[in-house]
Amino acid sequence: MHFILISKKDSFKDEQINEYLLSSSDAPSLISREAIKFDISNFVIYIYPYDHIDHEVYGYSYFADEDRLLLVNGIVNVNNNLRNPDICEFFDQLNDSTELFGDYQLISIDKKANGFIRTPPLSVRQLFHYEDESCVVISTEIKLIVDGIQKFRERPFVHHFDYDFIEDSVFREWTPRDFPQKTIFKEIERVVPYDTKYFKGGKFIIKKKDIQIPQWFEEMYKESKVELYNDYYKNLVNFAESNLVRLKPNIEKICLGLTGGFDSRLSASILSKICKKHQIPFECQTSGQNDHPDVILSKKVANILDIEHTSIYASDDLGSFPFMGPNTTAYCDYILTF
Repeated sequence: MHFILISKKDSFKDEQINEYLLSSSDAPSLISREAIKFDISNFVIYIYPYDHIDHEVYGYSYFADEDRLLLVNGIVNVNNNLRNPDICEFFDQLNDSTELFGDYQLISIDKKANGFIRTPPLSVRQLFHYEDESCVVISTEIKLIVDGIQKFRERPFVHHFDYDFIEDSVFREWTPRDFPQKTIFKEIERVVPYDTKYFKGGKFIIKKKDIQIPQWFEEMYKESKVELYNDYYKNLVNFAESNLVRLKPNIEKICLGLTGGFDSRLSASILSKICKKHQIPFECQTSGQNDHPDVILSKKVANILDIEHTSIYASDDLGSFPFMGPNTTAYCDYILTF
């Protein structure tokens, strides 16, 4: 799911957002099956649900009435079990001691304009923040802000570019960034997942904080890193297996983009075992020339794991790749643009 959430200030006027664009399923970079608009208090939210694998539908992934707005973006397990599929019951059962595992964004806003956003401390799900004199915006995509907020488009893009971010991206691509929260646009910042985020009186509040390493983790790390890694690996396998078994009726085949990197090798290791056990078709793909390290390593990994592997070599002639255009209509085309 993609979404853009707008908190309207006193000076806000309807013409300050591109209603026509945001009400279109073409608004996000990956075309959605529909665009849905909800209003609660001084907030307006446009959501863009998808049917790829996990069907994002009303009552499961989102809910709204005159009293509250609820949103679950991503997959989350509760206390090592699948979450309650009824989104209202799921949020009613949440408390400070609830153990959540997965990659998710949970949003709750009530009619008094109070609420929260809960995310895991580490996440690949992005969240961006923008503010001007008429509104405050959070969104899962920069594109929705750039295209949907009229104020942002009053000046040429070159006047919005953040040169610190560009320098960071060019000279510190594989090292710690000097400006991790910046984006290519000066007015749009990245909201890091471990910050505290909530809504109060119609305002979106971010409290910066550092990741706190639990004492048990430090002690276990010092005593036995192997045991710690093995325990976490088991948790990942259990999480992946429980959700894949639930989603199996929706899965025709799982295709993983495999590189020489640790993340994709770990994913391949987990998925290969689960898919063989539950008879879910699984294959890996790698893009690049045959002598590229990613291609060489991925072939070795696929051979060791005994999984089907395909190499994709994109020629210079982009005309032969119809999926290279913007706004792809299918997820399998979308992943091939990377």
